[in-house]
Amino acid sequence: MKRTESGRIFRNANGHTLLELIVVIAVVGILAAVGLSRMKDSPVSALRANAARVVVNDFRYAQEIAMTYGRSVRIDIEKGLNQYCLKWNDTNEYLPSIIGSGNFIRRFGENEFQDVHITDTDLSNNNLRFRTNGEPFTNGQKLTEQRLAVELDHIHSIVVIPETGLVKILSQ
Repeated sequence: MKRTESGRIFRNANGHTLLELIVVIAVVGILAAVGLSRMKDSPVSALRANAARVVVNDFRYAQEIAMTYGRSVRIDIEKGLNQYCLKWNDTNEYLPSIIGSGNFIRRFGENEFQDVHITDTDLSNNNLRFRTNGEPFTNGQKLTEQRLAVELDHIHSIVVIPETGLVKILSQ
């Protein structure tokens, strides 16, 4: 606040003081440094968390395709090959890749997912099928309880909820 020659008090109309700006910049700098140091310390854990999100999105994509096209879609999980693929259930043909070229096969242990591994699944015959209404099935049977679809590196569990087919991540 400032006083005029007549003694009246008026407020600073210019906004924030330099000290306030310095404090805000310092706090933002500290938060950024902490965030970057956590990412530097655990690039593999960030990679695994990203891979889990990709799996969830791929499974949701399979469910949406089944409902959109009125054809059942199957996800075959091949733990030994560290991959899964999306296929039309009636013809056993691969769905096309999201990027438009080739078959829809998601491989782990190479390229952007080099340090990621499929470590478990409790689906019968290692496959999950979405019917045309989005309901999840495994081995021809409707899911009656939450099932582990894919586990990545014993850390991220991707589960499927019965009835709705909701796919979500449970992390340790």
